[in-house]
Amino acid sequence: MSERGRWWEFDRRDEALRLEGAWQLAKLRPIEASLPVEAGSTARASVLPAPKLLDGAGLESLDSAAALILCTLLRERGVDPAAVPLRCSVLRAGRFTP
Repeated sequence: MSERGRWWEFDRRDEALRLEGAWQLAKLRPIEASLPVEAGSTARASVLPAPKLLDGAGLESLDSAAALILCTLLRERGVDPAAVPLRCSVLRAGRFTP
């Protein structure tokens, strides 16, 4: 079973948050809006569980503003972002834009 937005998919089987597309400052509003929010609340923590893995294989690019959103998403769930493994080819390919 999985939950899906335009820029992400959460797979409950392996508790991985799979990221897709270009995560950049210019697209942060629609990215944030695509994340599930509990009705009547601004907190996303109870709707989307803390991932055990961030899978960036589907990323086209990732900038520092989008990375901050990911860190915030994890912290909202009581998770230290440094403790979640990140599988991300855009970082190895030099497509990370600070």
